[in-house]
Amino acid sequence: MLNTKKLLLIIAAISIVAASCSTLSVREPCGDDCVSIGTFNIEWLGDGIDDNKPRTDDEYKRIAEVIKDTKFEVIGLQEIENAEALDKIIKYLPGYKYHISSGYAKQNVAVLFKDNIDLQYVGDYAPIAVKDGRTRPGMFLKARKGNFDWYMMVVHFKATSRYDDTPEKREESIVLRSRQAAALSNWVDSVLTHDAEQDLILVGDFNDFPNRQGGSALTALLENSNVEFLTKDVKGCKYREWFVIDQIVISNSAKKRLLKNSLFMNDFYSKYKKEEAAQISDHCPIGVSFDIVQPDND
Repeated sequence: MLNTKKLLLIIAAISIVAASCSTLSVREPCGDDCVSIGTFNIEWLGDGIDDNKPRTDDEYKRIAEVIKDTKFEVIGLQEIENAEALDKIIKYLPGYKYHISSGYAKQNVAVLFKDNIDLQYVGDYAPIAVKDGRTRPGMFLKARKGNFDWYMMVVHFKATSRYDDTPEKREESIVLRSRQAAALSNWVDSVLTHDAEQDLILVGDFNDFPNRQGGSALTALLENSNVEFLTKDVKGCKYREWFVIDQIVISNSAKKRLLKNSLFMNDFYSKYKKEEAAQISDHCPIGVSFDIVQPDND
C-alpha cells in the first residue's frame, strides 16, 4: 500500500501533466491585452473535386466550428489542397482571412488570421524543401498585434508514412526531416544574428516529437539554445498515449511575453462522435497566447 508521501508525489505529478495543456471546451478570446497563436493540420482538406478525403458541406462547417472554438487569432494550417479548399471553411468563419503557399503539391501550408491582426505573407521559405518532390517549403510571415510584433514560420515536415514501405524509404524520411529541422534552426540563428526582430514563433506539423525514444529527427532545433518547444510534453487527442507531432517553438525573446498556462488544445474527439471527429482531422488544433501590452523589445 502507498504511504502518504508517495501518494502526494503521484498526485502532484498528475497535476503537473494535466496543467501542461488545457483542453477546456469553452475558452475566453484574447482582447486588447493578448494574442492567441496556434497550428492545425486539417487532414487532407480538399476542394470537393476528387478529394483524398471527401467531405460534406456539414463536415466543412464542423471544421470551421472547431477552429472557432479555439479562439485562435492566427493559425498555421497544414494539408491544404488549394485556396478553393480553404474557401469551403472560410465562409463559416466571418472575420478571418488567409494566405496559402504557392501550390507545390496537394498538401500545402497556409495561415488563417483574424482581421484585427496586421499580418504580411513574406513568401515561401525554400531552404526547408530539402528535396524536390519529397518536402515542402515553409511559409514566412510577419505579424503584429498591439505592441507585439513577430516573425512566424509555418511548416509541414516530411512524414514517415505508409508509402515509405521499405527500410530505405523509412530511413530517408527521417534523414529528410532531420535536414528540415537543421534548415529551420539555421533560419532562426540567421534572423537572431542579422535582424532586429527577436520574436520568432515556429508552428506546424513537425511529424516528430522531442521525447522520442532512441532520438528525435528534430535534434538540430532541440539543441538550439535560442528556441524552446512549448509542446514537448503534450499528448494527442486521437491517439492519447502518443506525444503530439504538432509543435509550437518560440525564441527566448518571445517567451518573455508567453502567458502562463495558456497552452490549449481543442480536443474535439471528446466533443463529437468518433465518426464525426474522424471527418474533421486526425490532429487537434493547439496554441498559446502572448502578452501584447508590454513595450516592444526589439
